[in-house]
Amino acid sequence: LIFYTLNIFRNLGSEFASQVDENLASLLLGSIRLVMAIVAAMLSQKCNRKTLLYTSTIGMSLFAFISAFKMMSIDGSGHALFLKNASNQSEIISLIENSSSSSSSFGNYFLLICILSYILFASLGLLIIPWTCIAELFPIQYKAKYGGLTVAIAYILMSIVLRIFPFMLDSMTISIIFLIFGIASMACGIFIHFFLPETHRRTFGEIENFFLGKK
Repeated sequence: LIFYTLNIFRNLGSEFASQVDENLASLLLGSIRLVMAIVAAMLSQKCNRKTLLYTSTIGMSLFAFISAFKMMSIDGSGHALFLKNASNQSEIISLIENSSSSSSSFGNYFLLICILSYILFASLGLLIIPWTCIAELFPIQYKAKYGGLTVAIAYILMSIVLRIFPFMLDSMTISIIFLIFGIASMACGIFIHFFLPETHRRTFGEIENFFLGKK
């Protein structure tokens, strides 16, 4: 969503494109990420890691589902528009103008707010806390080796997602993709509940005891 912001907005139909400035929307998205990163850094000093992650995943799920259902009411969110060459502006404009949408101006801005809220909650926890947990979860003797390996695997998975996203958008509607976002966020919250120990203000010994099943 962060890397393909403009492409996603261009897939939401002609009325959305005409009423919502996509560049302004991208600027708002970047600003939200910056502000929430600072807020998350402050909150992480006072709040439990799992509390921030629960808040993040619940908020992401909620606004992903709301966005998905709102997008279902939009016609003409053409799949192939995403894969068009950005240099061919006339073709892109023609595709946008030929698509139709029955949503109101209020509905378009409501959808924009939902998408930005999704990013807001992601920036509050899920985009920040996991990188902190890498340094906290591994025992000291394995921290350097497996911490680096975990980061490498994370970037490989991120690159795979970035590669397949255009093909997903070409083969399914964007509303279905946001449903997948919502389901993935819910699954992440469930995983956090059952498998992630609380690391805030815990010693490395206390964290290790969690995995050993000790009280």
